[in-house]
Amino acid sequence: MSTISPDDATAFLSDGYLPENGADVQRMSVAIYRLLAQGAPVSRAALAAHLAASPPEVADTLAGFPPSTIEWDESGRIVGFVGLGLTPTEHRFETGGHVLHTWCAFDAFFLPEILDASARLTTRCPATGVEIHVVLTSAGLAEATPPEPVMSMITPDAAACCDDLRGAFCRHVNLFRDSDAFSAWAQRGGDVGCVPLPEAVALARRRNAARYGDIAL
Repeated sequence: MSTISPDDATAFLSDGYLPENGADVQRMSVAIYRLLAQGAPVSRAALAAHLAASPPEVADTLAGFPPSTIEWDESGRIVGFVGLGLTPTEHRFETGGHVLHTWCAFDAFFLPEILDASARLTTRCPATGVEIHVVLTSAGLAEATPPEPVMSMITPDAAACCDDLRGAFCRHVNLFRDSDAFSAWAQRGGDVGCVPLPEAVALARRRNAARYGDIAL
């Protein structure tokens, strides 16, 4: 079974691809996630009201996010943001009675803490087609079926992720039924490793602690 460097992964997931990650950016990120989790597109006006900020302040903060981290609809509303979206993907994410989708499997692990809510991820093993279900709470992992999935992971390139987050990172990060399924799939080649599910969830919490260190989640 291939592995990745926890230090490399933690550094990228903590520092990410944002040139600035001050308290304003952190509050904006949490606001977008929580509004999206209500199951509808997020307007700039809704963001301003949620944050008690002026429209110019909202516009300035949004301008600091790389284009590949935000998905907009034709009306200029946010329908996807750094891992959580309304557009269907192969990763179904249910929370608060709403059906959303994540851009990769890992997103589902850091989102419950940010949303302060339980969630259920439904995805499929790329190697076997087996459906995988993971239940999470705001405190971490609750259960998984099958019981021992692993998550694929690459050593990220921050610049590439800034240009194309989903292409450079998200598409490589999936859940596999178990380590045997991943190993068989990984023989096709590529610099992809994997981590057990509990380690992936722990990594998600370390990511949140680093990304949102200036605010209370």
